[in-house]
Amino acid sequence: MYYPKEQTSWEGTMDRFDTNNSQNSYVLSMEYTPDTTWSINMGLTGYYGPRSYGIYEVPTVIYNKDHVQESSYFTTNDHERSNKNNNLYLQVAKKLSSKWNINWSSYFTSSNATNDQDVLTALNFKGKTIEYAFYQQ
Repeated sequence: MYYPKEQTSWEGTMDRFDTNNSQNSYVLSMEYTPDTTWSINMGLTGYYGPRSYGIYEVPTVIYNKDHVQESSYFTTNDHERSNKNNNLYLQVAKKLSSKWNINWSSYFTSSNATNDQDVLTALNFKGKTIEYAFYQQ
């Protein structure tokens, strides 16, 4: 990136190293009909996304108008996430007559997710001592 007012250019390259484990969805359902007037349905659906993680490294060099290095900084982003969802359901139906039915449904959902990251930046600017900035989420 070139900044004409300051006559500087900033050059950086991101290196990404990501690992994603297999992600799975599942469905289990059952129906029970004890007689022609009753119907009971139950089931489980869900998603499992186990640990995925990675590191992003971004070195950036700042050059003056003569393309001589003046400053630099280096940022590292270390991140990890996982996700798990479950949906349970139960449905009961009773036929009272040819015109009347009673239906009851119940649902339960649980979700468990984590998303963590640590970001560290080493600032090495001209005329200043090296500073470190750390951000954790």
